[in-house]
Amino acid sequence: MSPLQLFISYSRRDADLRKKLEDALTNLRREGVVKIWTDAKIMAGQDFAREIDSNLEKADIILCLISPGFIASDFINAIEVNRALERHDAGKALVIPIILRPAEWRQTPLGRLQALPTNGKAVTTWSNQDEAFLSITAGIREVAKSLGQRPAREEKPITLENPNSPVRSDSPFFIHRPGEAIACSELEQPGALIHINSAKDFGKTSLISRLLVHARQRGYRTVFLDLCAASKQVFASPETFLRWFSIQTGHELAAPPIREMAGLQINDTTTNYIASALLKPNLTPLVLAIDNFDRIVPYQEITNDVCGLLRSWHERSRHDEIWARFRLVLSYTEQPTVDNLDQSPFNVGYFLKLSGFDPEHVIQLMARHGLPLSEAELDQLWHLVGGHPLLVRKALYELASGLPFSIFVEQASTDAGVYRKHLQSIGQLAEQDPQIEAALRQLASHRSPIRLPAKLMDKLEQWGILSQEDGGVRLSFRLHRDYLQHKLSD
Repeated sequence: MSPLQLFISYSRRDADLRKKLEDALTNLRREGVVKIWTDAKIMAGQDFAREIDSNLEKADIILCLISPGFIASDFINAIEVNRALERHDAGKALVIPIILRPAEWRQTPLGRLQALPTNGKAVTTWSNQDEAFLSITAGIREVAKSLGQRPAREEKPITLENPNSPVRSDSPFFIHRPGEAIACSELEQPGALIHINSAKDFGKTSLISRLLVHARQRGYRTVFLDLCAASKQVFASPETFLRWFSIQTGHELAAPPIREMAGLQINDTTTNYIASALLKPNLTPLVLAIDNFDRIVPYQEITNDVCGLLRSWHERSRHDEIWARFRLVLSYTEQPTVDNLDQSPFNVGYFLKLSGFDPEHVIQLMARHGLPLSEAELDQLWHLVGGHPLLVRKALYELASGLPFSIFVEQASTDAGVYRKHLQSIGQLAEQDPQIEAALRQLASHRSPIRLPAKLMDKLEQWGILSQEDGGVRLSFRLHRDYLQHKLSD
């Protein structure tokens, strides 16, 4: 039997105790019972987050070395612990808390699990630490023996998920993105303002879902508003928009409805309502996430009023304890333009720009879809759609559903392929705007970067199909070049 893969999650502050634990596990390693991996094995030049994610996915046993430093680490808790528990609950790995130092760990998500050493007594409180590590080793040996004797589980059929829908943070198809852990940490700061910006279909809504899960795990209240769900009438004026905003927010929190006050402007009424009804001193922090915030872009009067109001709330948090409990997350593809920069929320806060998947992400998703693609097929897929999140997910979903790879590639850039709706949307851009058509025609006929007017470049970059190089841009993927060469050949 091959050794069980053992992953050790720990705080760098506890490197000395981690090394002592590894020494204590030496016999298990020599006997071929376990193979130990820690981030100390990451070599210069390797991607730190990618190596952790890859080895976490392969682990049979995950040891969480508990200490105050471990609990304080945002990266460990937002990325490693979260994914470890997802795999534990799915029966794909066993998570064991190892209590190194006294800490308030039973109030964390790990608190429901049985810990080592004996009785969960912290290693540093033992009169003889060697005995503590001996207790841990014996416990892990028993676990390894149990896992080794467990009959092979029947692999459950993979339940595929619609690639056109946001990915839940507890989904096996969720990919942790660079900057996610920092955003989770920022969310815990009083008056936090977090911006999530990316091209269309790059995972903004999925990341918002992850942040809101993190907030709820901290005991915060959360509200999610999607401006794409608002009717056109909502954008008739700043007054109608802010009334809708207040009603929706109050409804999500089961709060009393907003009441307008004589003599007060709607901005003041909204501010008073949020402070008095939703941010009372006895209430936990409130995280409000507004998805597709750029829906307000065509309405400049609303943009100026609403953005100025959001900026004022953020400023209040610096000196007002009530508003310090308010945290805001904004997601958008196109950044709204505010006439007065002093009233803009877009020059304050934490900014997270989502890029596409890297090749390792694609490999992870391929494995999670149960697809045994060859290296040559992966290379073809990468050249076709690169790391475009929606296009990658769509490909893997269709292939896992039974579409032959050769047919997928043959039809991909045609109206008969799996990308027809995406490609037709880009084709419609060309039909509606002669300048965009001319730009796309230029891009399709040149493999080297070309220069475009800033306005056109911004418009096309919102689709995630351009790469910037040498002061110019080019089409990122073969999919769009092949489609546009055919579409605009007349």
